[in-house]
Amino acid sequence: MELPEYALKGLQLLADPSHFSDKTFHILVEAAFESLLNPQTDGATLDHAELGNLDLTLVKQCNVAIATCVLEAGKQNADASTLSTVLEDCRLGGERIDLFCATYQVWCLLYSIVLLCKHCRFTAN
Repeated sequence: MELPEYALKGLQLLADPSHFSDKTFHILVEAAFESLLNPQTDGATLDHAELGNLDLTLVKQCNVAIATCVLEAGKQNADASTLSTVLEDCRLGGERIDLFCATYQVWCLLYSIVLLCKHCRFTAN
């Protein structure tokens, strides 16, 4: 799976524990997935108190990198192994990769349900 340079750079920054503690990494990953699943949040998910002490430009760059990675993985119907390889190449540690991949798998399931519900609503009318 290939990602644009800006996404790879954002994922590399996300891998750096000097930028993101495990806790802020988890919050940012959850926020990025939430914003993809619920676009009405309009960035509000990035207003989490734990992210308030971080450079906003860095947070946004990493948020876009996560979103790009997730959307590209979804577009290619990538499995956890493929996603894991990309994240390893960006130097994410094992626990962060596991969290990212687990969140991705849940997101895929939720997104499938949302699409199914929308499809059912259109066919019911």
